[in-house]
Amino acid sequence: MIVDETQTKIGRDFYEYFFAKWQAPHGIHDYTITVREKPMPRLGTQVTVTVNDMDAFEGFVQPRLEIIEELAAYAVQRSRSLLQNYQEVLEQLQGDDMQGSGIY
Repeated sequence: MIVDETQTKIGRDFYEYFFAKWQAPHGIHDYTITVREKPMPRLGTQVTVTVNDMDAFEGFVQPRLEIIEELAAYAVQRSRSLLQNYQEVLEQLQGDDMQGSGIY
């Protein structure tokens, strides 16, 4: 699920580019991505992308579509990497060497 918590046109454009480019990594289904925005007068806006409450991307976005599109693509890449790494860690924790009673 991807949640939109943007407030301005710049944030909404970022969200739309992010959403259009997003494809979940193979085999990963349960996740929540939140796109938040903090407007910064005269500077644009600060956008934060979190994946399962872990920060994947944070940056200042200017009101230029080509920059917004590039940053959204980068945020997608970072979010995918975070999800893949998280899944690998979960699989390692569920491996045979991590199971047992804990008694030697």
